[in-house]
Amino acid sequence: MRTLLRGGRLVLPGVDEPTAGDLAFEGGVITAVGEVAGLPGDRVVDVGGRIVVPGLVDAHSHLDAMVFDADAQMACLRQGVTSVVVGQDGVSFAPGSGEYGTDYFGPLNGEHPTYSGGGVAQLLTSYDRTTPVNVAYLVPMGTVRHEVMGMSSAAASCEQLDAMVALVEQGLAEGAVGISTGLDYVPGVHADVPELIRICRAVAALDGVYVTHMRGGYEEKSRLGTTEVGEIVAGSGVRAHISHYHGEPGLLTGLIDELLAEQTAPAVSTRSQGPPLDQPGLVDRVAREERAGVSRSLPRITYDCYLYLRGFTLVAMPLLPPDLLSGARSEVAAKLGNESVRRDLLEVWFPHHAETSALGPGWASQMTIAHAPGRPEVPGLTIAEAAARAGVGEREFVLDLLADTGLHATTVMEPRHTRDVDAMAPLFTHPSMVGGSDGIAIGDHPHPRAFGNFARYLREWVLDRSVWTWGDAAWHLAEHPALVHGFAGGRADQRGRGALRVGMAADIALVDPDTVRDLATYESPRQLAVGIDEVWVNGEQVLRDGTLTGATSGRGLRRA
Repeated sequence: MRTLLRGGRLVLPGVDEPTAGDLAFEGGVITAVGEVAGLPGDRVVDVGGRIVVPGLVDAHSHLDAMVFDADAQMACLRQGVTSVVVGQDGVSFAPGSGEYGTDYFGPLNGEHPTYSGGGVAQLLTSYDRTTPVNVAYLVPMGTVRHEVMGMSSAAASCEQLDAMVALVEQGLAEGAVGISTGLDYVPGVHADVPELIRICRAVAALDGVYVTHMRGGYEEKSRLGTTEVGEIVAGSGVRAHISHYHGEPGLLTGLIDELLAEQTAPAVSTRSQGPPLDQPGLVDRVAREERAGVSRSLPRITYDCYLYLRGFTLVAMPLLPPDLLSGARSEVAAKLGNESVRRDLLEVWFPHHAETSALGPGWASQMTIAHAPGRPEVPGLTIAEAAARAGVGEREFVLDLLADTGLHATTVMEPRHTRDVDAMAPLFTHPSMVGGSDGIAIGDHPHPRAFGNFARYLREWVLDRSVWTWGDAAWHLAEHPALVHGFAGGRADQRGRGALRVGMAADIALVDPDTVRDLATYESPRQLAVGIDEVWVNGEQVLRDGTLTGATSGRGLRRA
């Protein structure tokens, strides 16, 4: 049966403001846009003047397993998000049995209910028609390195590099959209630039994307990370995407502009004659983009960022030395009870850390506990507050907390320097920017970005501050991230996503511009956004009147 959305304001590709009109879809595919004549048997939906937008794409999500959770599904759909990109920061389930990804990143990604091996193909299949949200996957290089080398800090041998490349190539062949690195996490922190260049050459040959949690801690240290990104791009020809780019906006946009200027290939554009022939994978890519009707030029280096100043991570990552973390989680937790290890951390590591960390000496008051299995009394408290209640020092409390939770405690981190929202606008209007929440839906007191980031984009940048047009919003939050990650279409056997075009997948959301906004706060982070109550994924309505319909029409998205 055909569904006809009547009387809406459509956000069409390449058009700044919504256009009055109708939209029809059938069999999961958009079949008509504009003035659409009704047909007998149509299921007609009165849009009532609401804004009709393509389903939004979260370019950086940690819903690898939580996408099966109803609360996480609601968090996405109530913001109009219909597709998420997982496998982030170098750690997730495939390749391998999934044990390493669960053990290390379980507090971020969750525990997959069915996956126990079978590689990327099996993992993507687990998302087919089992969830109301589409899921794309990046091959996580920390997981790959662990499969080949365990937690070794040594440089990879030629044989080990060959084995890692083979796993990456297999993952991309099975549908992964690229690879990810987490260069502040173990074992990814041990991967050097030559290793990454070798692997990224294979990624570039298949026109995947290199997605990176950069080395060095971002903020004022961002140049360290972007310099390394530039070296990898120059040495491999890969397209690169920087995860959760955060810091002083003028510094960050300047660094991106420097990277783009260093590239010998111009921005890929369907309005140009295409890229030089010596750029791996790009000729076929331009042909696909021409078929898909891409509406803007595409920088070869992109980034995602969220509209919050505070970050989120495992408590152990910024507070314990990497060499200590280079072991199985249970072994590291046990070491925290060793008197000698504990003394060295308290007397040597923590004093040095407080002087050199991006958090600074006030770190304990800047870190709010989000999730602490077995310690239900502490989520929502800062480390300083929790330590005071426990009657112990802040450093001692951290070691006790990590031992008690098996290193599974997580934290929301407040930066040392605050920024005005208006001053952040250049970061969000840059051509390289795409939307990403870095959303994590686990814990009693998670970061609110999982529940409000995309609604906040629409309220702040489009409606309250007029930084974006509606066309800008659709580009940055839907079409551009779909293009970056290779599922915008242009291939006969896969429907594109990210735009309201005939022939594209019917991922659609209705937005009430008068009411759309985020409600989640740092104090009450699990409140759902409002103003988006009707959502379709692959042509099936998954959200009606603001509640789940029970339809599980999502797909594992394969690289186009």
